[in-house]
Amino acid sequence: MITSLPNLASVREVRSFLGHARFYRMFIKNFNKIALPLSKLLEKDVDFKFD
Repeated sequence: MITSLPNLASVREVRSFLGHARFYRMFIKNFNKIALPLSKLLEKDVDFKFD
């Protein structure tokens, strides 16, 4: 479990985090649903706003 993670401030950081998290997707039920909001930040012409 991730207990502390700095806010992701750029598309590059989101992409890097998702790359690491996808390694564990086989152990996380519904990983794609959980990661969808972050994945949407990687789409073209989307304003980056990480809340």
